[in-house]
Amino acid sequence: MKIPKGTTVISGSLLTLILLLVAAPASAQQFDLSSEVDQGEFQAARFQVEYSGHIVVDLSRDKKLDASILPIDVKGQFSFDQQLSGKPNSMQAVRYYTKASANIKAGKGHKASHLEPENRYILGRIRTLENQNQFQIASIGSVLQRSEYELLRNPCDPVALIGLLDQQGVSIGDTWQVEKGALGRFLNIDHVISADVDFKLKNVNGSKGLIHIAGHVKGEIDDVVTELDVTGSLQLDVELNRITAVRININQETDPGQVAPGFEGQIKLDMRIKTLTRSTHLTRDKLAAVMTGTKIKQSFLLKPKGAPFSVVHSPNWRVIASEEEAAVLRYIHNGNLLAQCNIVQLPSRPADKPLPLKAFEAEVKKMIQSSESLTIKSSSTAETANGYPALRVVVEGFESGVPIRWLYYHISNQDGLALTCVFTLEKQIAEQFGKADQTFVNRVQLLTLAAPRQTEKNEDETIR
Repeated sequence: MKIPKGTTVISGSLLTLILLLVAAPASAQQFDLSSEVDQGEFQAARFQVEYSGHIVVDLSRDKKLDASILPIDVKGQFSFDQQLSGKPNSMQAVRYYTKASANIKAGKGHKASHLEPENRYILGRIRTLENQNQFQIASIGSVLQRSEYELLRNPCDPVALIGLLDQQGVSIGDTWQVEKGALGRFLNIDHVISADVDFKLKNVNGSKGLIHIAGHVKGEIDDVVTELDVTGSLQLDVELNRITAVRININQETDPGQVAPGFEGQIKLDMRIKTLTRSTHLTRDKLAAVMTGTKIKQSFLLKPKGAPFSVVHSPNWRVIASEEEAAVLRYIHNGNLLAQCNIVQLPSRPADKPLPLKAFEAEVKKMIQSSESLTIKSSSTAETANGYPALRVVVEGFESGVPIRWLYYHISNQDGLALTCVFTLEKQIAEQFGKADQTFVNRVQLLTLAAPRQTEKNEDETIR
């Protein structure tokens, strides 16, 4: 073949090199990917989340019934400003929620859940130890109800995004996996047993990087085994090292546990996050106005709708049922069910005729007389931290061959309003349970009492 005059001849090896340089300049570029935060940084987060599928309630513990399966559909919307501090595996955020609500359809029922105005200021924090995540959410100015806590606890919490990415020299198309603790925080799992979730850098356009997520996770939520199939994406500002958007789909299967129903269905979440220079809601003056103490503890308020009583209790107590005149709670410690508490409102008595201890002891005897194995071991009177007379009767015996202890309490106020609290626990775990019954009773508030008396005694040791 005759080559035209003036034409440059390129050798085969040089042509190959040019083609490689032209065809794949982007893939050869490498990026350092991380999700960081400056101490004291302000952010604004806006997201919506949907849960659809079925909840499974195990009724076999208390009744000889099969599990109840109910269709569920939840649509929630959230907006808040936050200020961040801490390290990636122990981040915390002070937040102000401008919106936190959800419409919940379960079976034929419908309920609207929302954050009470006095609980708009929230402290959210994650502590991780040996792949065990503890997500704490506490009100700064008041006390959350358990339903409010569940409303606020969702996958992909912005606190969990800090430290999720920490990859050096990543090219477009590369995949990697994150460590189990970070993945558990991201997906709102207490403990990750096994995981095969790939993160893949899909593309980078200017400062915007797109990361795809896909895989399977086996873990535990409330000590119940959970299976998750995850797909989604993260949008990352590769220059600022900030995650700016999250879209995630989770197919979840969780069996019913001792304190929570199971769930089989899908979770969809769409979130946007932006950095702020300041927040008008999180100024020192506004935070100081709502702070009730220097140490914020995670506690929950049991306040059944229409009931004349309430209790501020520790997270170990889980509300199983709640109505106007009664409630049922279970006490969980290190994943083990230790005790159950049944609360029942009693008919009011004349204010000038409180129930004597002997009369209460006689009532307990009537309740246990059908079983020869049950005997009264002790009875006593005391005064709670809120100034209410409290009667206590201890019963021991056997149930299905297992030694059991029952702690019967009668609590009343000056207006004649009265409650019983009955704690049931296996005798062998009494040491683990400790004085949890006394602490619980000390925190009972009978709402018709005009001004509960203050005491300087330690509330955990008032009842003896």
